[in-house]
Amino acid sequence: MRSYTHIAGAILLFVTLAYFTNLDHVIIGIFFASWGSVFPDIIDRLSGKHRGIGHSIFWLIPFALMCFWNLTVGVAMLLGFISHVFLDILTMYGCPVLYPLWKTDFVCFGKKRRIKTGTN
Repeated sequence: MRSYTHIAGAILLFVTLAYFTNLDHVIIGIFFASWGSVFPDIIDRLSGKHRGIGHSIFWLIPFALMCFWNLTVGVAMLLGFISHVFLDILTMYGCPVLYPLWKTDFVCFGKKRRIKTGTN
């Protein structure tokens, strides 16, 4: 998926959670949710393999530890990352969520119901 799709999904998820839980500093949270939603692609671009180590769920550990430093930033980064991985699982190719340990792509739905990236 394109970066603006991931950003929109992360913002929607964060704003919904912030509304129901009364999180403080929503604007800062929107920024970090947006940044967290493109984080996997940035890491994969640096490593040279698309949908590789950056899409691994092991990144949830440092993002969860961020919640001890600042709850809003940590939750926003977690939601941005989770929304990115979930949206990639819905695509034709899936997402290797256990990448260093298991390189099989996880997919959702049957082939005809998956999202084709780059299409309307």
